[in-house]
Amino acid sequence: MSIPESIEQSLHQHGIHYQRLANAERPMHPLHNTSLLPRNQVGVLVLLGDHSGFQQVLLCADSLLDLNRICEIQCRDLRALSTEEQQQLALRNGVESLTALPLVGDARLLVDERLTQQERVYLSLPDHSASLAFTQAEFAKLIEGGKIERFTIPASPLCDSRQNVEQDDQTAVEYAVKNFTTLRIHQRLEQTLEMPPLPATAERIINLRLDPNAGINELVTLVERDPSLAAQVVSWAASPYYAVSSGIHSVRDAIVRVLGFDLVINLALGLALGRTLDVPRQGTYGVHAYWTQSVYTAALMEGLAKAIPIRQRPQVGLCYLSGLLHNYGYLVLAHVFPPHFAVICRYLAANPHLNHGCVERHVLDLTREQISSQLMGSWQMPAEIVAALRWQNYPAYQGPHARYAQLLFIATRLLGREGLMPSSPDAIPAGLMDELGLDPQRAEAALQKVRENEQDLQGIARNLAGP
Repeated sequence: MSIPESIEQSLHQHGIHYQRLANAERPMHPLHNTSLLPRNQVGVLVLLGDHSGFQQVLLCADSLLDLNRICEIQCRDLRALSTEEQQQLALRNGVESLTALPLVGDARLLVDERLTQQERVYLSLPDHSASLAFTQAEFAKLIEGGKIERFTIPASPLCDSRQNVEQDDQTAVEYAVKNFTTLRIHQRLEQTLEMPPLPATAERIINLRLDPNAGINELVTLVERDPSLAAQVVSWAASPYYAVSSGIHSVRDAIVRVLGFDLVINLALGLALGRTLDVPRQGTYGVHAYWTQSVYTAALMEGLAKAIPIRQRPQVGLCYLSGLLHNYGYLVLAHVFPPHFAVICRYLAANPHLNHGCVERHVLDLTREQISSQLMGSWQMPAEIVAALRWQNYPAYQGPHARYAQLLFIATRLLGREGLMPSSPDAIPAGLMDELGLDPQRAEAALQKVRENEQDLQGIARNLAGP
């Protein structure tokens, strides 16, 4: 991608010299998404705002933006700008989308002190196809007039996977309890430790799933007992995603002709669990966004599993269910810790360059994956699901049922790459697909199918989310 004309003109007018570098994000194949640039030298531009206007913040990619510190420095109540606000700002500055370079027409700029200590600084173009490299002397010209401050926290201790692999989750949750200062939050977390009972519908579904003699008749009876669930199953089967030639008029039709026993069991279980928690209805972090990402991930997990040779293939139904439940810990955070969840959402919006686990450890000292895996374990969910949810962000995990976690890692990174869910800075390690027996071309085909059926999948998600 070329440099936006307005930015190129500004750099030229101010006599700022730079070098354009093509990013090594897709060196062998689009799925092998890696970067060779040192993250402590990569600048990230975050746009914050309040009633007084907006604020540009330029920080190192390996750091967490401390919102409390920023607000203290500026004596303002700043939050990350919405996508719509950022688009309006970009158009006002003569660019189609924002780069990592400070906007030329606006002077309010805060710069992370660490960036001024690097020999070179790299700022990315909007599509990340290339970066502009500046020597420190040229970078100083670029940020002239900005305010240099300390307002970040090193992200590496928060994102260190080795620390999390070695740490017992129960110990981590108990440690988090001890570090809360209010009695109310202490009590809420203790209630979570005791774990709420499994919803009755979900318990019946699990029992049916474990019954080797169960068949279509038993499943139809179970689904039809719950009118809402029955409507969802019929709606799912009738979706254009499955391209059924004639109408679906009953639960039995949906199971026998389209979805199958295994898929309906897992869909019903995911829906039963998702309906038990009280979360916001709308917005970037609402239940509609949750179900959209869940449906995308479930569909891609199913496609990726089927792309693996049968002898190496994990159970397709469990892959689908792990995709549907992959972000269940998010619902638990929203339900159990509303005040802290609001803080987490603000920090997530201000730190799009970091994995959500870094933010959650900063705020709560534990992650949604730790919470959800503990909950699934207490509900005696399949061990494959517990492992997939817990280790989905650690592709190097080699414990029991690692294939499910590794496949989930790949699915979420591919969806993030396509903009179908929040992206992650974590790259898909070279060799991981080979280890799973997953051909990159077939994985791309599975991803493309999700892309082509995006509207149909969104319709399914809207039905799951409810009115």
